[in-house]
Amino acid sequence: MKSAKFVQALIFCSGTLFAGGLAQAGSINTPAIFQGGGNQIVCIATNATGSPITVTVRIFGVLGNSTDTCTIDPNDPGGCQVFRNNDAGFCRITVAALSNAQVAQQVRGVLFSRKTTSPFTVESIVQAQ
Repeated sequence: MKSAKFVQALIFCSGTLFAGGLAQAGSINTPAIFQGGGNQIVCIATNATGSPITVTVRIFGVLGNSTDTCTIDPNDPGGCQVFRNNDAGFCRITVAALSNAQVAQQVRGVLFSRKTTSPFTVESIVQAQ
């Protein structure tokens, strides 16, 4: 009787672990940047596949975070964007149910700092990997 309960508990635990594995999400990250002479940092994710893809883009800022989840169509030049004013940080782009390697193949990401007033210059740019 005890061994039957042990087997049931083992099956339950392994099923829970397996289900938890399915809920994993892959991601790519940028290095951290400082705003430099700019006053805003922007993270943009674009779709590198032939099908729509849903991504979560998040800037982990020194002073706070910004997050958005978008479905990006193929060849969408705007992608999915988030920004932070007067902050520094890094960007993480996540796709549910994909591995890190799959996200790296299917999504492109960039984080840059810019001025939002004239002369509207881009200060620094880093790529997500």
